[in-house]
Amino acid sequence: MTSTRRGESGFSLVEVMVALTVITTGIIGTISMVSANRAIMETSWAQARMGMIADGVMNELAVQFQRDGVLPVTAAYDFEGDPDALGLAILFTDNGY
Repeated sequence: MTSTRRGESGFSLVEVMVALTVITTGIIGTISMVSANRAIMETSWAQARMGMIADGVMNELAVQFQRDGVLPVTAAYDFEGDPDALGLAILFTDNGY
C-alpha cells in the first residue's frame, strides 16, 4: 500500500493490476486442470467399459465351449442378441452408459 496524499491510504492502480493478473492466472490454471482431468477420466472410463465387454465375451465363449465342446466362430458373434440368456448383451449395446 502506498500513500498518494497525506492521511489517505489504499492500493495503487499497479498493485490492483498485479493482483488481478495473479488471480486470473490462477483461475485459468484451475479451469485447464479440471478440463484435462475430465478428459483423462473419460478415457479411463471407456477403457474400463471395454474391459467389461471383453470379459463378458470371454465368459459367454467359455459357457458355449463348456456346453457345446467347441468354440463358435467369433467373426459371426452376435453382439446385439443374447444367445445364452446370460444377461451380458446389455454390455454390447450403446445404451448411454
